[in-house]
Amino acid sequence: SALPTPLDNFNFYIAVTAVDFGDNVSPLQPDGGSIAGPVQSVSNVIRLTTPTTISAGFDPRTKITVPPRSAQSGQTIDIFIPSDAALLAQIDEANHFVAEAHIDEGIDATFQGTVREFVLNSRTSSAPDEKFSIPAELTLSYPVQPQTPISPEIEADLRIFRLNTKGRVALWELVPGVQRVNRETKTVTVPVDLLTTSIFRVARLKLPNNLKDVVVYPN
Repeated sequence: SALPTPLDNFNFYIAVTAVDFGDNVSPLQPDGGSIAGPVQSVSNVIRLTTPTTISAGFDPRTKITVPPRSAQSGQTIDIFIPSDAALLAQIDEANHFVAEAHIDEGIDATFQGTVREFVLNSRTSSAPDEKFSIPAELTLSYPVQPQTPISPEIEADLRIFRLNTKGRVALWELVPGVQRVNRETKTVTVPVDLLTTSIFRVARLKLPNNLKDVVVYPN
């Protein structure tokens, strides 16, 4: 494209980066040169007759698989690293109250970078909350080589939590259903049915002695 020249003999330095629809941008080298990746091109359109797997271009291990005939025509799913200031404030608030969510505070800093935003877009509905007719399978990744080593005992307790902003304070709440930890791929998977705009993260579940105090989503 054409670039305006503010004056004669003005030097331009141009590098190419890749950008996906989630506004995730591949980095530049320190000298300004281009780097191939890590943004990958991915289709975010839900197919109606076959299973659809949509992964995050910036994190291919994070993905969602939508069964056939469970969504509407024209729906898409975008996966983001949250960047909205108001949303980040709610995430920080929820991270401050991890004990109330039965999340292990002692190792939680290792997993705070796993927060992902999933947005279900629909051309046919403007409803604030939509459900798949058949639950989708949500998979989140967790660090492969964190600064603090993750023991097999900790990995076995990893779960996916959803951000609930409808209470007095924002809280992480355990997503109900059978959750599977894959230690080889470093991922956690759980079925989900509500996904208009949802924030998820991985954390270690630390159950209290009395299970009547456990809160799950939705509340």
